[in-house]
Amino acid sequence: MFAAFENGYPIVYPDSGTYIHSGFSNVVPDDRPIFYGIFVRHTSLKASIWLPVFAQSCILAWSVASFLGIFFQSRKKWKLLIPVVTILTLSTGFSYHNSHIMPDIFTGILLLNIITFLFLKQRSKTQNILNIVLIILCLLFHMSNVIITFCFGIILLLSTTIHLINIKRKKILLLISSCLFSILMTSFTNYAVGGQFSLSQNGHIFMINHLIENGVLEKYLKKECSNKEYSLCQYRENLSWNFIWDENSILRELEKSDATKKEFNEIIQNIYLSPKYWPILTTKSIIYGARQFFDFRTEIHGSQLANSPPYQQIHWRFRHSLREYISSEQNLDKIDLKTHNTIERIVILLSLGMVLIYIIVFWKTQPAFSQIILISITMLSLNALICANLSTPLARYQSRLIWIIPLLGMVAIIKHNFGIAYFKKFWR
Repeated sequence: MFAAFENGYPIVYPDSGTYIHSGFSNVVPDDRPIFYGIFVRHTSLKASIWLPVFAQSCILAWSVASFLGIFFQSRKKWKLLIPVVTILTLSTGFSYHNSHIMPDIFTGILLLNIITFLFLKQRSKTQNILNIVLIILCLLFHMSNVIITFCFGIILLLSTTIHLINIKRKKILLLISSCLFSILMTSFTNYAVGGQFSLSQNGHIFMINHLIENGVLEKYLKKECSNKEYSLCQYRENLSWNFIWDENSILRELEKSDATKKEFNEIIQNIYLSPKYWPILTTKSIIYGARQFFDFRTEIHGSQLANSPPYQQIHWRFRHSLREYISSEQNLDKIDLKTHNTIERIVILLSLGMVLIYIIVFWKTQPAFSQIILISITMLSLNALICANLSTPLARYQSRLIWIIPLLGMVAIIKHNFGIAYFKKFWR
């Protein structure tokens, strides 16, 4: 919670207002699940917006401690927890994401609990249950987590088939089943609360925005508008990469029509199922994924005052804390993260180099930790590839998870210190 204390109030993002409103009003947002909003409502006790951040901190601390328990005995893992968390707080976006009224931190929590579930040998039934519950919770909070984890599970199954990693298939199948359960849970909840059995009501709009940004939609419309009467055809010269967020976007006019969703879905289907677009889609996807992987700056959105969604919800739901909110460092535009981001980039790149060298040198002699490093980098790569191509490359998508790399680096260093005899033997 250090970043929240430093800010003087929990940090908000424009979407924070949507989450608060969805939870308190039982309204399913058009483009995201309702579950994180419900989490905010219940953990806040309808009394303080600080309480969800405190709850996130407790979940995160327990998840980090459980992860450390893979490598160290119970007493030692709790001794290491404070220094490890302190280093992550001072050198990465770890605390900033945890201090946000946003579900982003739960992507990191998801990875920690997946690794603990797959690799922790001495476990109790309580530990197992908590790992599974937290995995499902993280999946419910953000749909990108479901897609990332499902793809991750498939890759793990293939890796066990070729004996690249040593994990019981039963655990991997349970992980994939958790994804399927989350999909059904989200769809049924959306139907019960919002009357529509679907994962997202506006997923088609995000995909169209992505196709505008990567230039594929322009090529498609140029060819098809002579044969088909799409509503987008008359606007094709004015399609902006800011299609969703621009207040003056043509989307504001198009979304009034019930036929827009059907039309957008038809365009998306035609593009992705047409082999002639596969080369450019593949190339753009790789480029976007690579950009996203190395764009992990810690960012805080500018002031959210006046008519912004967070201000409106804080004013409505937590009016007693409005003065604190208005006078926070974020809303006074006093937060400067340039130095922090410079330190973070150095720490991340050094840690990444360290863990990659560890895999090369110790793959055969330290297989378990080497496999944990490999699957963590795989998860980071999937996160970058999927988020960048479902939406657009944004620093917060990778920043929410990249702190895993320094955590792995610290474990490697500590393990080396406790196993110095082994390294002396290796270098002889």
